[in-house]
Amino acid sequence: MTCVTLEVGPTDVQGETRVRRSVHSATELVSSVRDDIKTLYDIIRYSARVRPNLQAMGYRKVIKMIEEEKEVTKMVGGEPVKEKKTWKYFKLSSYNWLSYRDVEVITLSIGSGLIKLGLQPKAKITVFGATSANWLLVAHGAFSQSMTIVTVYDTLGEEGLLHSMNEAE
Repeated sequence: MTCVTLEVGPTDVQGETRVRRSVHSATELVSSVRDDIKTLYDIIRYSARVRPNLQAMGYRKVIKMIEEEKEVTKMVGGEPVKEKKTWKYFKLSSYNWLSYRDVEVITLSIGSGLIKLGLQPKAKITVFGATSANWLLVAHGAFSQSMTIVTVYDTLGEEGLLHSMNEAE
């Protein structure tokens, strides 16, 4: 197996392991491993050019939501109290994969769509939803057009959503 990192820095910091650094930047910290890669957009373009058919992004589909009711015991005021709780589980598909080329095409299509909707570079867009492959593709689409994303997670509820949208700078 090829080693891709190496240890650097002091060896005697008690209770800590040594710092590890990429073999590509063994002697100094670098902000980019290649002169032509400065942004996430550059990484997507480079990866699609160099390894277009390799697996880049995996996702699984929810096939079925399984609900089970279980009786649990919890302590209330020092006394055990039994209550029924509904547990939810997902049955998921096998992994589906997007190639680096797929990711590039979808990312650029989303970015073009944002421009077509009238958004401009430096615009802020709110991405509302659970983190997923689609969420990530929308984020990269925005980045491809120099837009900023404001993440609002679906767990925040309506009040959290409104607060995040109003407070984003």
